[in-house]
Amino acid sequence: MGTWDIGLYSSDIAIDLKLSIKVICSLPYDDKRIVDEIVESYKDIAFDKDDEDCTVFWLVLADQLHKKGFNCPEVFEKAIRIIDSGQDVKIFRDLGADESSLKKREGKLQKLKDKLIESPPNKVRKILKKPEKLLFDIGDVILFPLDERGLPFNPYYTAKQIAEEPDIFIQTGWGAAVIVDNGLIYDYLTYYKLIVCNKSFEFDDKPRLNTLMNTSTWVIENPGTCSKSHFKKMQIEKIGTIDINKKRAKKIFANHKYALSAAVDNISISNYLNTGVSLKYTNVINSLYDLPIKRLRILR
Repeated sequence: MGTWDIGLYSSDIAIDLKLSIKVICSLPYDDKRIVDEIVESYKDIAFDKDDEDCTVFWLVLADQLHKKGFNCPEVFEKAIRIIDSGQDVKIFRDLGADESSLKKREGKLQKLKDKLIESPPNKVRKILKKPEKLLFDIGDVILFPLDERGLPFNPYYTAKQIAEEPDIFIQTGWGAAVIVDNGLIYDYLTYYKLIVCNKSFEFDDKPRLNTLMNTSTWVIENPGTCSKSHFKKMQIEKIGTIDINKKRAKKIFANHKYALSAAVDNISISNYLNTGVSLKYTNVINSLYDLPIKRLRILR
């Protein structure tokens, strides 16, 4: 079968979990609540022994918390029990890993066990001093530049990249979206839910609010975040606010799981501010799609 990558962080779940732990550990909570929130975020994996990622979850969680100086004996003991039972190695064997790779995995897990037996290092944790500020209100109608592909400016470009490539983004049109829900995850991390106009407007035909109110084909997108930096780089403009029934909107667009992952994993709304390549939510009521905003049921 060839050589397996048997590192503790060789899987997608391990990498995603590491990022989530980093964000959640920045919250001003005590050790127990930090663990509870992380486990709650991954409960579908953490408590499903038939899921091959279950052991990875507890091993990565123990490793990260120990590195960060958290005193979580229950988590450490659970990880040690997994290592001693050989459960993790058995999963790799069942997946087809060769004996050489399995021995390497066992060696890495033994090193992790040796570390977990020792007291965690004494580290000062960097925490958020106050909740993130909501940049958008529910009902905000926004515009943003698009290139010829119908894509917004990529806010992950560095200042160096932009300076070296002045034509890295050439605006040819405009895109539009409406914020239909917002909030704070864990009372600290922002998220936004939006509907995006699946039609671009020519550069010299910048749409006004009245135009957008009568435009059809609005796509309901996944939640995302938006930092001040991304807001500025994408040149987002607020052109008005429509009166949305917040209770109805929250019910229609309710999906706390996706909002949670967006906030914790810091998934920018830049991923969804595009035209022509958006995907409609599979669980969205069809009547909310391909209608002018003024006829959507979320309006007052």
